[in-house]
Amino acid sequence: MKIIIAYSSKYGTTKKVAEQISQSLSNHQAEVSDFKSITSDKLAKSDFVVLGTSIHIGKSSKSFIEFCNNNIETLLSKKLGLFMCGLEKEKFAEEFAKAFPKELINHSSINLIAGGEIIYNKLNFLERIILQKMKGVTTDIVELNETEIVQFAEKINKISL
Repeated sequence: MKIIIAYSSKYGTTKKVAEQISQSLSNHQAEVSDFKSITSDKLAKSDFVVLGTSIHIGKSSKSFIEFCNNNIETLLSKKLGLFMCGLEKEKFAEEFAKAFPKELINHSSINLIAGGEIIYNKLNFLERIILQKMKGVTTDIVELNETEIVQFAEKINKISL
C-alpha cells in the first residue's frame, strides 16, 4: 500500500511525529512530506493518506486548511488518517474539530491526538515572553504520546486494500 504522510509543522514536532509514524509502518511504501510539496498527482496515486497538523493559538495553519479544502475530493476518495499535535489537553477535542475540514474528520478511519512539545530555544523572543507571562513556561516541554503514535501506525498496518 502506498501511503503519503503530509504534515504542517511550525517548529518540527509534527514532522517528528509523521516520521515516527512512517518508521512504525511495515510492508508499506510511505512518503513523509511537508504538505506544501504534495501535488494533486501524488495524492491521486496514493492508497492511503495521513494528514497531520500542529496547533498554535488554538488552530492549524490557514494554508494547511486551504490545502485540505483544495484537495477534498481526492482526499475523500482515499483511505484517510488524521493526527494533531498540541499541548492543551482540555481543548484537544475542540481543536481537533477545527484542525481539519468536517468532511475529512467524518471520512477518516483513524485519528490521533499525539500530544506536543515546546522546544524553548526554537521560539522567537516575543513567543518566549508571551509563554512566560501566560503560562510561566521557561524551559522545554515534551508531552508526546509515544505509545499512541505507535498504536496509530499499527492501525494503519492492519488496514488492507
